[in-house]
Amino acid sequence: MPLEILKNRREIETFFGFEPLQSASVRVTRACNLRCKQCYSFAGKPLKNELTLAEFEGLFAQLKALGVVRIFFTGGEPFLRKDMPEVLEAADREGFACYISSNGTPINGRIIAKLDRLEHLKNFQVSIDGLDGTHDQIRGRAGSFTAAINAVRLAVTGLRRPKKVVVCTLLPDNLNQIEELVGTLDELHLDSFCLVPLYPVKREEGLHDVSTEDKHAALERLTKLRPRNLRIAVLTAPAIIPHALQQTGSGCGYLCSFPSILGIDADGSVAPCDGLLDHPPSVLGNVRDSTLEELWQHKLMRELRDIQPHEIRGVCGQCEHIEFCAGGCRARAFLEYGDFRAPNPLCQAFADAGFLRPAGTPKAANES
Repeated sequence: MPLEILKNRREIETFFGFEPLQSASVRVTRACNLRCKQCYSFAGKPLKNELTLAEFEGLFAQLKALGVVRIFFTGGEPFLRKDMPEVLEAADREGFACYISSNGTPINGRIIAKLDRLEHLKNFQVSIDGLDGTHDQIRGRAGSFTAAINAVRLAVTGLRRPKKVVVCTLLPDNLNQIEELVGTLDELHLDSFCLVPLYPVKREEGLHDVSTEDKHAALERLTKLRPRNLRIAVLTAPAIIPHALQQTGSGCGYLCSFPSILGIDADGSVAPCDGLLDHPPSVLGNVRDSTLEELWQHKLMRELRDIQPHEIRGVCGQCEHIEFCAGGCRARAFLEYGDFRAPNPLCQAFADAGFLRPAGTPKAANES
């Protein structure tokens, strides 16, 4: 029987017998040894009274009871927690598909050996934002590029199960280095290179985003690359990814499980997603004061789960991907427009610049 998309809250609840929480994004610490310009979690010093290993174990039990199947672990820099391998082991025992993001600097052979024993680790991700000097300047620490590359090498040789991924935030500083960076990474035999647009919340307020025209040009340039060993992906809504990339299966877009996700901070604070943890009005409560079930049933979460894809306004309401994409990153839309039903700001900007074809318009003869 063909798989059908469950399009609304009632269909999901009928299919599963309850309303499942699918995913969680967990900032295990706010401690970080870098000062990245584009950091949206304002990482630096650890928060007071961050969750203990025992508290994480209790949290994972609650997440499993609510139906969660995957957990994304972020920071800060997760591996500045001395017990980070043990935190991952606890999640692994519960059977969660685990994804971990690191800046790479603390990674060594001992950590890799521990991670290799995890049965359910799916992705090991390292952030690299340009070539040597550019990456170091963006990340605020000399030698961070060399450390990140070394982490990738250790992961490629030492991790058997998970995909080894490098993520790069597109910035004015690295706009003209993408091809060379892909070439450098291709030689390391990792699995994927993922390009991601700048998030609207960032540490350096004066940090300018790449223009819509330059974003479009950068994505088109990616279609010309033919790496031998890695696939290219773009972590954004599928509508703005060039058809040539979609044809290769390497750029079909990033689909968030929002609103079937919760963001959990290192001190136990909970928001509708990781991207809203630093927006105080969106914080639902704290796991030390409420159960996750209570926070999952919070009035705001129920309202968000009631939003239907066809209610998304702007260019999203005319898009052929709307049932599949559901408007892309809703946190980005909310932070830009103050409305969870607003269009994806990136897609709207591409449409306003004339780079998006209206739904139902035939492809040109030269389009792949």
